[in-house]
Amino acid sequence: MLIWSIMPETVIFAGLENIEAGREILYCGRRLVVSELPGGKMCVMRVISSNPRDFMDPRFQPGAIIGPQG
Repeated sequence: MLIWSIMPETVIFAGLENIEAGREILYCGRRLVVSELPGGKMCVMRVISSNPRDFMDPRFQPGAIIGPQG
C-alpha cells in the first residue's frame, strides 16, 4: 500500500490496533468477513467478491445482521 499524504503515518493509522479483524465465512455462496454477536448472529463487516451484484445485495451489505451460516 502506498499513501501520499502530508499527514504523518502516526495520524493516518491511529486507532487501527483497535479494529477487530473479523472472521471469514461462506454464507449463501458468498465469502464474507463478519464479527460475531451474542446468540449466534453475525454482523457483516466486508464482502469478498469479484461480482458487483454481491455488493449491491442488501443481505451482504456491511452492518447487516445474519443468522447461522447457510
